[in-house]
Amino acid sequence: MSSITHKQKRIAAKFIQVTRDLVVNEGYESVTVRKVAHLAEYTFPALYHYFEDFDHLMVLTKAEMIRDAVNAIQHNIQKNGSESDLPITFKTYIRYYIENPNIFRFFNYHITPDKYQTLLMNETPDFNQLYTRSLAEYVKSGKLKSSDIEVFAKTVIFTIHGMIALSFSNNGDLNEDSIMKQFDHILSFISSKGDSHE
Repeated sequence: MSSITHKQKRIAAKFIQVTRDLVVNEGYESVTVRKVAHLAEYTFPALYHYFEDFDHLMVLTKAEMIRDAVNAIQHNIQKNGSESDLPITFKTYIRYYIENPNIFRFFNYHITPDKYQTLLMNETPDFNQLYTRSLAEYVKSGKLKSSDIEVFAKTVIFTIHGMIALSFSNNGDLNEDSIMKQFDHILSFISSKGDSHE
């Protein structure tokens, strides 16, 4: 979709919006070419004038939703504190996914084909920059080395994702409150390891 007209962009955006609404309201498993075309009020072959294939539509939808999720999370962080307040940052992240289970599942369980991995990376925020901004105070205070930012952030995020996935599976007693409490313990533990490492 390199040299496309304004009209083509508008129609492609409509297909993405319909796909997004289906993902949010019904889950990514419910999305089909025919359903998207029907809700967008086009014939399903028309969709292939704007996207190489169904996966292309899904990856562009995912990229737009990731951008929107990052913006929503950052907006809520600014409302409640600042990006340098790590517990607020990650608790806002947790709350966003608890409130949007279908988005969590789409981001984490829908497989992006290899041929679209680069496109997805190019269309979404640089998460390393986000980690660096959020953890700036930890580095400044000496709790964390700048070289450890990525592994620290990924450890916390993967832990959060695991707890959220368990809560959605109804396996155990994890809910928003218990996840927040567990997160406080985990963050405190990881931070103390950073102190002892110094």
